[in-house]
Amino acid sequence: MIDTLKIFEDLKQTLEPSAARKIAEVLGSIYDELRNTVTKEDFRELRDSLLQLIESHRKSEERLTGLENILEKLAEAQRKTEERLHAFEKTTEDNFNRVWSAINELAEAHRRSEERLTRLENIVGELAEAQKRTEERLEELAQAQRRTEERLEELAEAHRRSEERLTRLENIVGELAEAQKRTEERLNELAEAQKRTEERLEELAEAQRRTEERLNELAEAQKETQKEVTRLDLALQRLAEAQAKTEKEVRELTEALKDTRKMVGGLSDAVGYGLEDRAIKSLPVLLKKRYRITVKDGLVRKFLVYNGRKDEVNIFGSGKRANKSVTIIGEAKARLSKKHIEKLLELIDRLKRAGLIHREVFPLIVTYSAEPEVENMARENGINIIWSYEI
Repeated sequence: MIDTLKIFEDLKQTLEPSAARKIAEVLGSIYDELRNTVTKEDFRELRDSLLQLIESHRKSEERLTGLENILEKLAEAQRKTEERLHAFEKTTEDNFNRVWSAINELAEAHRRSEERLTRLENIVGELAEAQKRTEERLEELAQAQRRTEERLEELAEAHRRSEERLTRLENIVGELAEAQKRTEERLNELAEAQKRTEERLEELAEAQRRTEERLNELAEAQKETQKEVTRLDLALQRLAEAQAKTEKEVRELTEALKDTRKMVGGLSDAVGYGLEDRAIKSLPVLLKKRYRITVKDGLVRKFLVYNGRKDEVNIFGSGKRANKSVTIIGEAKARLSKKHIEKLLELIDRLKRAGLIHREVFPLIVTYSAEPEVENMARENGINIIWSYEI
């Protein structure tokens, strides 16, 4: 006895319930009618063919991508089924029609599967076309991104050059500020010298007048500098358009700095020469009293020429101490620094190597002021410091 319920349950897993029920009923009917006309082996082959056909359809549902292979198996199974059913055609025509009706239903289900596959293929085609358009759009976006990155690199390079030029401008402004600071320091020294220099009041008054004129020029230059700094701030906001103007302003600032340095140099020379004159005049008495050095023929300001070069010595002369000849070499500096000491020591060393000094050297520096560390450096190198108020 064939179990149609079990066949229905098995077929329902891969076919629609109505088709599964119809095939189970047909198989049950065929089994009843053929039980006495066919052998079990023949029926088993028929059942196997049908099951193979059903299994092929189930695989076609599960694996749409391998539809061609499944169709070949289904066609082969159908061919075998037709061959076997042909043997029973005369005696089981009605049953055969019912089987074919079930097969037709199965073919209809397969056709619907084909239609679904076709729709899926169309959808896949549309998706492929959309993917192609997406890739083309992505390529356009990638090219736009590359152009954007190139533009950003150009802007970054322009910004870097702007930063470099701005740094140079800031350095120039810093140098100008430092020069202004040194100017103020030297002006303070000049004011102190003005108080202590009574013998040359008229000369210093004239020098003071010139100083004020130069200070007025310096103040004017400072105003111009401030204007340039203001224009620089504006120029930095429009750096790409105003680069030429910025370079012009830098040149003007450089010229202003040169003028400032010239003015400071002139003030320093005025103070230095005044201090030298006083020292040359007053030092012989102080050297005699403090160091027991008798100056011979007085002290002078002198250029020494040797080996194709020349050096200016602010205070130069000869004398005797304890019956020994002494060469007096000195400098006059408003504010003594370590650099001044180093230069004096280098000068003495050059003169010795050039053979211009063959005796004991008495080095000295006349100054208004010196930091404690500068005093210590002078003493450590055997240089005598003489303060301006002592002469």
